[in-house]
Amino acid sequence: MKRAACLFFLIAGLLAGGTAASDAASFDCGKASSSTERLICGHRELGIRDEMMAKLYAAAQKRDDHGKLKDGQRRWLAALQACSDAACIAGRYDERIERLLANKSAQALATAFHTGGSNGNDGTLIVYGPYKGLAEISLSATYVGPKGIAAGDVNADGVSGMIQLRDGRGQLATKGCLFRFRHLDAGMWKVSQSGKCGLASGVTLGGVYRR
Repeated sequence: MKRAACLFFLIAGLLAGGTAASDAASFDCGKASSSTERLICGHRELGIRDEMMAKLYAAAQKRDDHGKLKDGQRRWLAALQACSDAACIAGRYDERIERLLANKSAQALATAFHTGGSNGNDGTLIVYGPYKGLAEISLSATYVGPKGIAAGDVNADGVSGMIQLRDGRGQLATKGCLFRFRHLDAGMWKVSQSGKCGLASGVTLGGVYRR
């Protein structure tokens, strides 16, 4: 990989008290100096994660509190630099991407899909990507039982994480449960779940999600 989007130059500017341009989000891997940068350049999926986070960070700068944003980025960078392998780095990126997606400006880069069925579940699937074969997934559902909302017969649960897509298919394993995703077209995803998921009572996340 000759080039990979990277926040190290961006963050270096922040730590120095300057303002980095949002278009300065890539660097020449031939000039990578730290072990972390070299690991990112040596692993395609890490480089992709770096690009994804750079886009979210640039979007978050438009509306988020800059002081809090910079502080959060500094803490993240310290945790990232403590990593000694690719798996650790990937985990740190996934955590930061999920956190940045909570910002309203960054959410504009994601797409929401919804499903509702006779089983009492209303589900939402938020997808950031797919981007070069990776997508950040946030999947949640609210179940309203037969007694109704007024009686408090309501439960909600969800999962999130990064998935790798091949031929439009990917999966996410969590809490003893396996979620399979199929990207049917630009406006539709199909989700299935199997295993002991341990979700809140009545909640199911499987279904067809549409824009």
